[in-house]
Amino acid sequence: MAVKEKILKLLKLENLFESVSGYVESKLELFKMEIREEVAGIVARILVVLLIGLSFLLFLILASIGLAYYLGTLVGMTGGILIVAGFYLLIFVLMIAFRESVSEGVNNMVMSLVRASKKNKDEGR
Repeated sequence: MAVKEKILKLLKLENLFESVSGYVESKLELFKMEIREEVAGIVARILVVLLIGLSFLLFLILASIGLAYYLGTLVGMTGGILIVAGFYLLIFVLMIAFRESVSEGVNNMVMSLVRASKKNKDEGR
């Protein structure tokens, strides 16, 4: 250790070494803070999407109950419930049949959101 210090003092590189190490440490801390900020943004967006989805799901459930009740007054209670259930079964079958294209569409949407987020972040610098 003493030899290293003597060489650094001899070459007057001690200050340069301290500056470079300080710069590297600062860049590392900046990188850590940027990662934390990006993760926090992603988590916030996920929570918003989940809350919106949950609100829509609650609406869908209540609207389905209302529709089943209304149809039940027209064709009988069991018939109304079965009509609504059949509608959801049809949606389920269509989603299974077209799952690859639905999956690709969702993947493209997520990737475009990530690209837009990165573009906005880059423009902010």
